[in-house]
Amino acid sequence: GNSNVIVAVIDGGIDVSHADLAANIWKNKKEVAGNNIDDDNNGYIDDINGYGFGDNTGTIYPDEHGTHVGGTIAAVTNNGVGVAGIAGGNNGSGGVRLMSCAGFGQFGIGGFEDAMVYAADNGAVISQNSWGGGSSTIEAAIDYFIARAGYDNSDLNFSKKIQIGPMGGGIVIFAAGNSNIDSPDYGYPASYSPVMAVAATDHNDVRAYFSNYGDWVDIAAPGVDVLSTIPQSMGGYGYLSGTSMACPHVSGVAGLIVSQLKGTSLVPSHVWNLLQSKSDNIYDSNPGYAGLLGSGRLN
Repeated sequence: GNSNVIVAVIDGGIDVSHADLAANIWKNKKEVAGNNIDDDNNGYIDDINGYGFGDNTGTIYPDEHGTHVGGTIAAVTNNGVGVAGIAGGNNGSGGVRLMSCAGFGQFGIGGFEDAMVYAADNGAVISQNSWGGGSSTIEAAIDYFIARAGYDNSDLNFSKKIQIGPMGGGIVIFAAGNSNIDSPDYGYPASYSPVMAVAATDHNDVRAYFSNYGDWVDIAAPGVDVLSTIPQSMGGYGYLSGTSMACPHVSGVAGLIVSQLKGTSLVPSHVWNLLQSKSDNIYDSNPGYAGLLGSGRLN
């Protein structure tokens, strides 16, 4: 991983003080914590590690689901503690940074479109989304992230398309859903074609019994009995299953790819193509699902 690569976790809030995550949490260096002022004039007060969109606050409420997702991507590696995230760096250095965009708050739910735009405008180039539902209004925000992530989106420089991030543009990754059905309606927004839709497999590379599937799925990844971080108030670590757990595996590997290839020549299609072309064929283990689990299981 590389600390210049930011993954926006649009989910419940991440436990930003978790001992196995804190070193890899994104920090907004232009904002002063706790002064109730929008220091960087980005429209959000005290957004130090992201923003609580569901509750409309800079305080990130630690959520089990969001913290679990974040740990799969970037729990600190080689620290002798807990678990190792896919792009977790080396004992507190070099990991990708997790930006917590909490659409699922302590008290409210919402702001997913705003979260997608915020992430693009504040440096994220990978958008991790283990959720589904909502209306087609999210599509414009997804399109914005794909087009504008990695660029200077200030009013002054927006039209100039000046790349300031590790990749020119962004990749949006969504969980395919847990309804055991092939209908794209049940997988939305994962079934929206510009996003990468992720199905879930078990430790035998067999489709998880709950995982959605279909010709709209792009890739599969492990999503059964995944051990990762949960809020320290809940014990710190736990097992969860779902396409929600598969999705951050893909986001983590995307983070590694961007970390390795970062530069002005890197665009999202390169990352997408590598994820798919290097995946492992699992269709012998999944008779009856030919072409319905994407390119195969994430390598």
